[in-house]
Amino acid sequence: TPGLDLNKKILIQYLTLGSMIEINCNEGYTLKGLKHLTCLNNGEWSGTFGYCSPVHCPKINTAHFIMSSKIYGENVTVQCERPYELAKNGTLVQGGKATWICGKDGKWVDSANNEIINCDCLLMKGRQCSYPQGPAHGYIFQRGENKTLFNTNDVLEVQCRQGYQLHGRNHTTCKPDGTWTNLMNCTAVECNDPPLPRATTLVTLSSLLYGSMAEFQCIKGYRSFGDMAIRCQANKRWSRFKGICVKISCGKPAVAKEMTIIGHSYLFNDSLSVICPLGKTLTDSKPLTCLGNGKWNHIPECRAID
Repeated sequence: TPGLDLNKKILIQYLTLGSMIEINCNEGYTLKGLKHLTCLNNGEWSGTFGYCSPVHCPKINTAHFIMSSKIYGENVTVQCERPYELAKNGTLVQGGKATWICGKDGKWVDSANNEIINCDCLLMKGRQCSYPQGPAHGYIFQRGENKTLFNTNDVLEVQCRQGYQLHGRNHTTCKPDGTWTNLMNCTAVECNDPPLPRATTLVTLSSLLYGSMAEFQCIKGYRSFGDMAIRCQANKRWSRFKGICVKISCGKPAVAKEMTIIGHSYLFNDSLSVICPLGKTLTDSKPLTCLGNGKWNHIPECRAID
């Protein structure tokens, strides 16, 4: 059989001498080349099978139109260059944009209602500006009369919220095409590396930006009390560390009453000595040491001297 093409259908009656096969393309594809082939006496086909090419929708050559050609089934967002506005059958399209789909016959259709497109770009003069949306983490500040529509060259101030700083001009101006000049950005302030509190180690630091947290834990042999996290503040400083790390205590070792303990500190890493009464000796002579888990390394015992 001829070469396989997933986008065509081959209608076969018989595969005997003189039999004919026919190719039909799937929806959205057109045939390029021969549609029919005949089986010859020498066992070969009478020619090379045609191939199926996807339907292409043309680029619309309307002035001030922004789009590119696409193939069947693909969609494209279309709009007009400023100060022109997209219009369909003479009526402005809400939002100034539309989504089109390349149809099976090579014509553009509107994804909203599957109608054939008839659009143009209309020149808009002296349009008023609607109230602009402020930048992320910022807001628009209007002095004097509160308005919702603004004329060309009207100016509004832009300010950033607490913890954010301005990059760019602090105002925006209404342009003749009904849009505003580019708004600046509000970016989070940044703190320096967080200070390391006594007897702690840093375990979590999401970032150095405003609002981020730094969390600490006590080093081995210390126990934490209070809040062990600090936050980057709007003044670019870290909040005060309210936690504390205290050395772990193993408490007085539980040795027999007859034994004498030499030493008075029972905190982590502290060591003690133990003395047995006359006539007895220690079963284990190594010193007692307070461990990080709050327990002594061993409990000594006395035995009679042989």
